[in-house]
Amino acid sequence: MSNSKRFRFRPLALMSGSLVGGALFALAVQAPADLTPWQIEAEHARGHNDQPLPTRQGADSAWIISDKAASDGRAVLLASNGGSVGQVLPGSFRPGVYTVGIRARGEAYQGWPTVELRLDGRRVGAVTVTNGEYALQTLANVSLRPGQRLDIVFVNDAYDGAQDRDRNAVLDQLALTPLQDAAPPAGRTPGDVLDVKSFGAKGDGVTDDSAVLARIGNAGGKDIYFPPGTYVIGRPVRLDGLKHQTIYGSNATLRASDDFQAGDALGMLTLTNAQDLTVRDLTIVGRARYDVAPFDQRADGLHVEDSRDVHVRGLNVQRTHSVGISADGSDGVVIEDSTVSGAYANGIGTGNSNNVKILRNTVTGLGDPGSGNYKEPPGLGIFGWGGKNFLAEGNVLRNITNTATKTEGIANTTYRGNTIDGFGKDGIKIMPRPGYSTSVAGAVVEGNTIRNRHPWAADGTSYILFHSVQGGRVAGNKIESTYRPGHFYEEDAVRVNTFSKGPPSRDIVIEGNEIVGTRRGVRLEADGTVFRGNTVRGQDPWARSGLIVSANGVSVANNTFDGPVIGVLLDSGVARTRVENNRFANNSGSGVYADNDNSDTTVGGNSFGVGVAQRVVGRVNGCRSNEC
Repeated sequence: MSNSKRFRFRPLALMSGSLVGGALFALAVQAPADLTPWQIEAEHARGHNDQPLPTRQGADSAWIISDKAASDGRAVLLASNGGSVGQVLPGSFRPGVYTVGIRARGEAYQGWPTVELRLDGRRVGAVTVTNGEYALQTLANVSLRPGQRLDIVFVNDAYDGAQDRDRNAVLDQLALTPLQDAAPPAGRTPGDVLDVKSFGAKGDGVTDDSAVLARIGNAGGKDIYFPPGTYVIGRPVRLDGLKHQTIYGSNATLRASDDFQAGDALGMLTLTNAQDLTVRDLTIVGRARYDVAPFDQRADGLHVEDSRDVHVRGLNVQRTHSVGISADGSDGVVIEDSTVSGAYANGIGTGNSNNVKILRNTVTGLGDPGSGNYKEPPGLGIFGWGGKNFLAEGNVLRNITNTATKTEGIANTTYRGNTIDGFGKDGIKIMPRPGYSTSVAGAVVEGNTIRNRHPWAADGTSYILFHSVQGGRVAGNKIESTYRPGHFYEEDAVRVNTFSKGPPSRDIVIEGNEIVGTRRGVRLEADGTVFRGNTVRGQDPWARSGLIVSANGVSVANNTFDGPVIGVLLDSGVARTRVENNRFANNSGSGVYADNDNSDTTVGGNSFGVGVAQRVVGRVNGCRSNEC
């Protein structure tokens, strides 16, 4: 059978994400002249001695498996150290720089699998596969020509005699995309642009380009362009004083060297004292060292400091030791449409900055800390502290080990339209900055979807958490728990309380939210909170209470409580609660429990459907003829 008939090619949308391992494939046709990538099914890879991959388990160090989640129902498993597949590029292959992308997943045991990409036997990249489900991701930008040999090699196998104690890498598909140069920013001519290769950078994936790039300075006011290639960074590169300029790339990757040394500059690419600067369309690949705490040797991907009006767009940041994209002491920073994966500390972080906007980014964390050997557990998805006016909108956060996103000590924080799927502590948290403030004003959390909390951090409590918030709104969010550990009781969909010695939260409105399946629905520890128009659903015995009222003067109106053991529970000594015009159903304990010395409680106008064992427990105002 000829190579040209061995593969099935079809166009594929451009991929983004982190480098992940699997197999490389025979390339038997000429690449397209346009930028349409080719998709290649993994099961058509070649094994040792250019032989077809076996289908029998254990027949070699890599074999074909059946997998319903794979695109064609089959994938390639790399099972042991040295397991590899590869191919010599045929004579019909068109030379050029290519983005190599894959759809792959990892199987973790005492850490995630790592693979190396080798070109003619020379290591040109390595990556740790940190996603347990298939995901489209980018490997690297590589200059390729006919006759070269490509191999991907599995290098860190771990196995302890059982199927659930076995580390593997699994590949579904691969894609190659030919690259072309990007056009200069609008209104700029080629003479207004500094090409880093013309300046002396190699971008060959081998040479350390950090010294050359550091000499660029402010580029004489020109825009800075990274042509296609991989620029090895051995130490942080600082560019100072850029104004009214753009840093941009065309399928360009800045990759930390194996011996990368952190320095005074906090990022692999550090921008200081910038003004009206755009940074776009670059891939930054760090080198996370899990045996060193992430802030003991600070190494972010992109770091912006003491700057104004910096716009970051279309970055792909992978495996940084500290933060993926960060900004400190700045004003008017916008981070949008970027991807951060596998950051050891935080995906995106800002410190002491005003008027920050974080828009439509995707952040993927490292997940269960028990799956790796970490000096400290991995961190947050998005984290901001200090300053005022913080907006996080339209972001997607997945598999975050710690809190998915939080702000500390930022006045006027808004979370809107974000999706959080999988986190280990809290979902969205707004709180004071410990040691700097005791309260925070102006919090809005609206239109977010938050699901799948895991007990990866022992002190986690909530999907949405307000600490000492002075004036806030939680509206139109959907919260869903699908985790059911028998011993795990600290789980609230929404909690409003007091932080340390700060003042209690106040002036809070919670309305129009949908809560499904959490251990407890909402816990209110703020006087005068308004709780209206919400739906809380759950099932006995897991869902214990729809609403716990632990403050005075709370209004509970026009809500639905369907399924928790108790619909509304008043804590001991709570007074002046009004529970009116709500719907109760399937509450095996009671609809309203107010038998904890709850003076001046008013219950009226509610409806009690099927499955409500007792409508109201305790002495309350407003009930007449069992109509409460």
